[in-house]
Amino acid sequence: MAIHGWAQEISLVVSRLYEQALKGPQPIAQVAQRTKGLPVYLDMGGSLVLTPQGGVLEYAFESDSVSTVTEPAALRLAAVAAAQRYPELSMLRPARGERCSTCNGSGKVHSVRCARCDGDGYLPA
Repeated sequence: MAIHGWAQEISLVVSRLYEQALKGPQPIAQVAQRTKGLPVYLDMGGSLVLTPQGGVLEYAFESDSVSTVTEPAALRLAAVAAAQRYPELSMLRPARGERCSTCNGSGKVHSVRCARCDGDGYLPA
């Protein structure tokens, strides 16, 4: 399952950013090498990765396993994180609905990404 709105131009940007990630700091370079994709979200357990084809993969650090992501919430998190981490991918930001009342639109709760809006500050449209 690809991220909504994926286009060939985005694939070219992801491919270019992936090449840069391979030369970047750890664990980003490790995740990029292992998944052949662009790491966009990392936490203690693993990483969400964009493929040049618009798919999203999850890399688990502990088990060194890669799986395809299909859950809508995880796809949204990947799109939001990609748009925030890489300005060149800002077109991936999901359509915004109402402002998130949990984080008051900041995307953070006590300096941690808001789980309700995936750090976007807005709920899905």
